[in-house]
Amino acid sequence: MSFYKKNRNPYTRKLKKPRYFTIHTPVDIWSHIYGLSSSIGLIITIGIIVYNYINPNENKDFNYILTILVFLLASVLFMFLISVIYYSNRLKKYSQIPADYSFLKEQTERHDIILNQICECSHIVTHYYRNLDFMLQDIIDKDEDVLKEDELISAINKFDYFLINITTNLQSYFSQITDDNCSITIKLLNFNDSIEENEPLVRTYFRDPVNFKKRRNSDSICSPCSVNDNTAFSIIMDSNYQNIYFSEDRLPDLYENHQYKNPNLDWHKYYHSTLVVPISIVTGKDSRIVLGFLSVDNFKGGLATNSNKEYLFFIADLLYLAFSKFNDIIELAKLKNLKNEKIDRYTNWN
Repeated sequence: MSFYKKNRNPYTRKLKKPRYFTIHTPVDIWSHIYGLSSSIGLIITIGIIVYNYINPNENKDFNYILTILVFLLASVLFMFLISVIYYSNRLKKYSQIPADYSFLKEQTERHDIILNQICECSHIVTHYYRNLDFMLQDIIDKDEDVLKEDELISAINKFDYFLINITTNLQSYFSQITDDNCSITIKLLNFNDSIEENEPLVRTYFRDPVNFKKRRNSDSICSPCSVNDNTAFSIIMDSNYQNIYFSEDRLPDLYENHQYKNPNLDWHKYYHSTLVVPISIVTGKDSRIVLGFLSVDNFKGGLATNSNKEYLFFIADLLYLAFSKFNDIIELAKLKNLKNEKIDRYTNWN
């Protein structure tokens, strides 16, 4: 009966505490004895060889053997020296593996962070662009008679919020990947009021909120100006140049060599590196429509890379589509004789 009373459930029954036995083993001293014996034997052998070499007359028959032993000992020592040098170099290379691994791991983590930032920034920008595009297109498709002024004002304000969001996210993205405070600028062109036919005017239309206050005065002083007054804009607009962008991490060096000019005489107080791409669309083999420029600049550099250029082109393409529809909204607002500060900022170049 006691057999059935025992708790045989492995989850609830009380287990007996195990007993441990400690076995003490003697220290392995034989390896030390072998090493000590070999060392003593080597010392005795070297001593005998040296003694007989110093006193060759006492044992003439030993001279031949002594010479061979000396030669063998020299050969062994030479091989030992070569082995030490060889394995020292190998160990030196192996010792660099942890450092190389740490460097590659750090680079991989950094690239992963950059990829995540690109994805996040792209998602945010396209999210706001999608909502803006839907709203603007809905207003453009409406009949002028049923279109209300409140709808136009709401669309104009939303476009302004879109520019705030897109420049803020770009400023944050480029500042993180370059480890420096970057400034984002949207500049627009004016072909109607230009003095020369091939020299349109350019002005700063929008700057990211982080740097707006600091650079507001310089933007107002130097805007508008001719595209030929700035090397970046003149290169992009010149059909003789194959590159339709401008990027340079060492602008002061170009300036000292008389290869860079800027209408703002204090430009070097704000940045030493810049990347500029056009807000444009290609309409033919040798023709394109340029609305303006999208630029990023900082002090430390790190902007003149292919990945940064391609990403800025991606944002500039979205801006071209957004400004094209925004221009239609402005035209509708003019037909309604609508007065608004943001409309004046877009249309007034004086």
